[in-house]
Amino acid sequence: TNLVLNDELETIGPRAFEYNFKGYELIIPDSVKSVGNNAFNGCGNISYVKVGSGVTSIGYYAFNGSQVIEIYNKSSLTIAKGDSYYTNGGLGMYAKHIYTSSTEQKYVGYDDDFIYYNDGTNYILIEYIGTDKDLVIPTGVTELYMGFAMQNKNIESIFIPNTVITIGDSVFFNTGNVTSITFEEESSLESIGTYSFWCLNKVKEIYLPSSIKTIGDHSFTGLSQLNLLVFAADSLIEHIGDDSIDGSYDLIVLLPNNALNSTTESRFTANVSQLAVIYFYGTETDYAALGLENEVYYYSEEEPATEGNFWHFDENGKPVAWTAEE
Repeated sequence: TNLVLNDELETIGPRAFEYNFKGYELIIPDSVKSVGNNAFNGCGNISYVKVGSGVTSIGYYAFNGSQVIEIYNKSSLTIAKGDSYYTNGGLGMYAKHIYTSSTEQKYVGYDDDFIYYNDGTNYILIEYIGTDKDLVIPTGVTELYMGFAMQNKNIESIFIPNTVITIGDSVFFNTGNVTSITFEEESSLESIGTYSFWCLNKVKEIYLPSSIKTIGDHSFTGLSQLNLLVFAADSLIEHIGDDSIDGSYDLIVLLPNNALNSTTESRFTANVSQLAVIYFYGTETDYAALGLENEVYYYSEEEPATEGNFWHFDENGKPVAWTAEE
């Protein structure tokens, strides 16, 4: 899991390990003076880097795509959070903890299932390295880091506890054998990143927690089997990104009144307009204000006495249409 370089090495050349290092920790010895352009380009597993005391330069894009979250910097270089790829090769671009003293605590670690970062406040799962088909995120985790389980074909179900606040970009990107996603009750989840559930084409239903405020672009694109996407009636949603449900046009979406308030110019609106059916919490007046022309069903807790399209929650908590037989 680690890469420890020869302690007599002086130069790491351009593209030296490009796309070829799969470890989690990188230890650059004190003897190294320079790291070349693109030296660790595409080495996406690297989470922790120790920069030796002799390093005086790090080339452009040296850490492009590596998403390093913690850095122990022994060198004289000024490495800062958010650095661009033209500044120390982007080493600090995604960093949450940069320190210069050996007495400071290291927060990155790993066990049989996860590479993680835990500073006592932020408990972030960086990568899933386990083999369980049923992925249960531990209680206490606050964030799933970008690319956390990307393209993992072993996972079949996902359970996300109510402590998770953020799901980063591409977290479950193309985990194509997943059939179910469960959010624990009383969820704290506020943000779902771009491409986070892209192409999970065996998932049929998703019930989103009311706490979610932001859904990124393409977050549910390519879920070809999805036939029900449910927002909570008390949803706090503020933004739904472009093409977030593109490719799932047989889908029923249960929309809260505020679902499109801040997205009227978004391609989410265009996607919704192509859906087969919308179950809507609000009134006909509310729906008319959205400018949509889909087949729409309006919520009625009791079986309606008048004709029309109405829906309710059945005994299993699933939204269904009221029918004449009921």
